[in-house]
Amino acid sequence: MPRKTKLLNIILFASFTLVLFLLLLLPYCEIPSFKVEEAKPKLVVDYRAIDSIKEIVPIQDTLVPPIVYTNTISLQGLPIEQKKQKFIDMMLPAVLVTQYRIEKNRNRIIEIHQKMLNKESIPRADSVFVYERLKMYNAETINDLIERLKPHPTSIVLAQGALESGWGTSRFFLKANNIFGIWSFNPNDKRIRASHSRGTRAIYLKKYDNISQGIFDYYKTLARVSVYKEFRKKRLDNNDPLELIPYLYGYSELGEVYISRLRKVIKYNNLTKYDAYRIDPVFIVNEPK
Repeated sequence: MPRKTKLLNIILFASFTLVLFLLLLLPYCEIPSFKVEEAKPKLVVDYRAIDSIKEIVPIQDTLVPPIVYTNTISLQGLPIEQKKQKFIDMMLPAVLVTQYRIEKNRNRIIEIHQKMLNKESIPRADSVFVYERLKMYNAETINDLIERLKPHPTSIVLAQGALESGWGTSRFFLKANNIFGIWSFNPNDKRIRASHSRGTRAIYLKKYDNISQGIFDYYKTLARVSVYKEFRKKRLDNNDPLELIPYLYGYSELGEVYISRLRKVIKYNNLTKYDAYRIDPVFIVNEPK
């Protein structure tokens, strides 16, 4: 047999033997898996400063662009119907942005809770995320936290904002992006002083960097404070704003008068139509985790 042919046969035999060995070994080997990271949705928010009423973008569709204004504009002097609409145009996108973010956090907590029930390992980042929100919302358990994070209808938010800010004419709305008249008890807060006092005690209201921050604080207040416990229970299985608002009795010292005014604002201005409005999904993009 020629030398080259003999060498080739040796190489072929060795290769065949190696392949056979690997095939026999394969069932006992752990093949590394390569996990493709899922896309993570991100809301692209357009933060805008405005100098005139004309710069307020009109809401013309149920799918709303996520525009958050970093300052407000006085609506004084406008005809009443125009003033109301401009107030809604200015506020509604920020309400929907805030609701989207709260719902996203709530869904994440629900997923983590399900993993815990399934006795799956929980990444440290998820554990910290849940712990921080338990503390933030005064929640005792994860179920309690999930209940507290349930958003309520947009019509209620708009109606309360309209009453508390005088349809966008209050000093706190104009100077501090504070739509709901939320007080500050911490001297380290960004805040402004009220023109009136309670006895000898000065009153301060929080100052926010944009409208969405003020709306988030409003939602956080309703989630944390014990006087709204029944409201939180009711909204878990009821999205009818007119049935929910009586449970906001404690929001104002006016009590029943306040509830009556909320009901009138919602009905007269047909605010329930905005309960079906959502952030335009065009502005929700996917990015790797």
